[in-house]
Amino acid sequence: MEADTEYEGQVEAAARHYLAGRPAEAFAAILAALRLDADQYRSQSIALKILVRAPDRSIARLVADWLAACHFGNLENAAVILSGGLGDSADGSEVYPLFASLSVIALRLGRPDLSLELFGPCLSDSLPPPLGAAVVENTYSGKSDSYDDDALHETSVAAFMDFLGRTLERAAPCDIVDAPCGTGLAGSALRPWARRLVGSDLSPAMVAHAATRGGYDELIVGDLVEMLPRLTADLVVSHGSLYYFKDLGPVAAAAAAGLRPGGHFAFSDFPAPRGVMVTTGGTRRYCRSPQLVRDILTTHGFTEVASQLGLTFGLPCLYWLFRKGGT
Repeated sequence: MEADTEYEGQVEAAARHYLAGRPAEAFAAILAALRLDADQYRSQSIALKILVRAPDRSIARLVADWLAACHFGNLENAAVILSGGLGDSADGSEVYPLFASLSVIALRLGRPDLSLELFGPCLSDSLPPPLGAAVVENTYSGKSDSYDDDALHETSVAAFMDFLGRTLERAAPCDIVDAPCGTGLAGSALRPWARRLVGSDLSPAMVAHAATRGGYDELIVGDLVEMLPRLTADLVVSHGSLYYFKDLGPVAAAAAAGLRPGGHFAFSDFPAPRGVMVTTGGTRRYCRSPQLVRDILTTHGFTEVASQLGLTFGLPCLYWLFRKGGT
């Protein structure tokens, strides 16, 4: 009874510290709770929330402290033990946040293969129909005023642009299409590379914010599959959006139609262990196996230039760069 009271006290203290923006104090309290009982889902949830947001300089040490407190040994054992503790009746509301966090931790520790493996339980083969364009437009119109307030959006774009800056050979300014452009977060990074920079988005409200931010030569409201073939570009960038497409084929075809020979298509896409799958929690996202992405792009005349597993919106995500054939 006394141990239960101490456990609850440490968990409550951890929750208070976490909500007050004191992660170090929260982590110390939650480790104390886990040393008393490592099988409780609530305390593990708090620990994982802290770990996925830990600074790069300290995440390895903090993960080691967590593994030791719980007697897990390593991250693979942690996944097995924690998932076993959920029981056979656990649904996506419990499995998804657990494995999403573990997959992010694995990636941040420099273990991309384990990250992909741990992301698998977050996905299902039962594919719902895609959301309609009107639903997507209304969703982003509703959040356009607060979209840039979420630091995840800015850091996700920055990570993708870092990948693109390291992998794309740029001889001279070129014609670039940023679609969807959202509020224009990528525009400032793309502008120095551009002779002409066009942004497009399904949401008029998001386009209005991109116009306020500036940097684009032209902004268009429209669906990227319909819009891209009407433009001519050397580089098409599609970050953080293709998960709305159940079928990547029409997107690849549209990009191929809008690109000059030798042009590049850079995009991000959430990974799956096989075929096309969908997330079981959070925002509905269609995810694809790397081989499926390669097969689809190859079918439409592209050759892979580079790929890298990174983080987008706090989840493992593959960054891709393909080159259209021809010269």
